[in-house]
Amino acid sequence: MEEDSIGHSLQPSVQPMPAPGMTGLYKVFHPTDLSPASDIAFAHALKLALAAHGELRIMHVDPDIPETDWSGLPRVRDTLAKWGILPPGSSKGDVERLGLHIEKILAFHEEPARSLEQHLKRHPADLLVLATHQPDVLERLMAKAVAEPLARHTRIPTLFIPDGTQGFVSLNDGQVQLRNIVIPVSRTPSPHAAVQAAMRLAQDLQSSLVTLTLLYVGSPEDMPIVDQIDRPGWTWRTTLRTGDIVDAITADSETADLVIMATEGPHGLLDALLGSTTAQVLRRVRCPLLAIPVPDQG
Repeated sequence: MEEDSIGHSLQPSVQPMPAPGMTGLYKVFHPTDLSPASDIAFAHALKLALAAHGELRIMHVDPDIPETDWSGLPRVRDTLAKWGILPPGSSKGDVERLGLHIEKILAFHEEPARSLEQHLKRHPADLLVLATHQPDVLERLMAKAVAEPLARHTRIPTLFIPDGTQGFVSLNDGQVQLRNIVIPVSRTPSPHAAVQAAMRLAQDLQSSLVTLTLLYVGSPEDMPIVDQIDRPGWTWRTTLRTGDIVDAITADSETADLVIMATEGPHGLLDALLGSTTAQVLRRVRCPLLAIPVPDQG
């Protein structure tokens, strides 16, 4: 496999920077299984909702928990106090004054997929944040009973946090470590949405020193034109490789804090992930992966 690193992308096109706060991630939805891995995913969901001055919905589906037992759900105010954003003993009103709306949901259903589907149909979200216990939870996620109903009714950008990783948001203090974002690019699907998401995340999470790496597998002359913005502290790189695309992304992800991929499919994100490059990468990377659904260009 050959590699060539270049300071800027081929034939860059400069576009206006999105307005601060306009991330498109106003409504963040975090399904939790109450595991330590889900705690890490919760930290990411909370940080993103806080940065967007938006809404965070936390949902747990378990038929065995009494309806009044909320003790196992993530504690938002305690977490914000630990992060130094609120003082200990703060009220719900203090959270709302941060521009953050919190909703916690306990669902009692024998089929978690159906419960999630019904909720998302009634209350659409802009971003799904969840932990993946590689490979077992991912395989269950992709099972027919889960993938088909969700894929039929949702096209939601999804941030996957692999089990065993700390991600780019610290659960202990809320600090963001987002210094290297890898964005695989191709002609199909268009990388535009993934590149825009990378720039918006870097801006809204106030990552002042960040390298955005455009990864292309193929001939340099075939690489698509990619819009990019120059900001102080941002470095754009283009990495050209030959060989297998999944191997290339996996190799580059070893030093990445986040991989952002555009994924294509006419029937929803999870349907697009089935057997796709994104699904193969997700099973192998050891850093968070943000999958952005784009319209089918076919």
